[in-house]
Amino acid sequence: MVRPLPTIGPTVKVLAAPHFDGRLACELVYANLERRWRARTRTDGRRPSSEKWRWQRIPTLSEDNRSAEVSLEKLLISTADDTWANAIPTARGLFDDGGRKANVDLAHRSGATIAFVELKWASNHPAYAAFEIVGYAMAWAQARFRAEEMGYVTDGTLRPVLATNAARWCVLAPASFYAGWDAEQLARFAASLDQGMNSFFTERLNSTCANSQGLFC
Repeated sequence: MVRPLPTIGPTVKVLAAPHFDGRLACELVYANLERRWRARTRTDGRRPSSEKWRWQRIPTLSEDNRSAEVSLEKLLISTADDTWANAIPTARGLFDDGGRKANVDLAHRSGATIAFVELKWASNHPAYAAFEIVGYAMAWAQARFRAEEMGYVTDGTLRPVLATNAARWCVLAPASFYAGWDAEQLARFAASLDQGMNSFFTERLNSTCANSQGLFC
């Protein structure tokens, strides 16, 4: 669908996606989540872990974690107020194949809006980061849509992190993270994903994807 080309000229990387459709990308990611959910083979009646999609603050860093991004995440959350959360669990344990750990790095609540942030510094690349945050957005949409059967409704109340009708999804990274990438193409790519998420959330959930400031922070 989208793949990075090595270069155009000596240093500029581009996206080989002249007809990229952000809405179709969202639909495909969501369809895969639904396929995996329907294919589960649990027979004991257990629901997904109640630990998913909870608002939490974890400032401590494990001794064996040497990730620069995780270190930065922990530093930021240790100095932030209670409107910030980090390491919000999204998907591990939801499906039979388990999958890798999938946490939203940071989240910020401002009024009725919650911004979910994928933090990048020295790993992957912009297209990879964009699809990570889109994946989390679609997992959030599925959790919202299937909240009852996934166990995210308690006494008739939806879990707060899922209850917002104005969610924003973005990648936060320094300028160096985008160095060497064609800025105009990245902007078009991000705009297509923004539009795709906006229309998906509006049509599927009657909710708003509040990405007016763009996918890349």
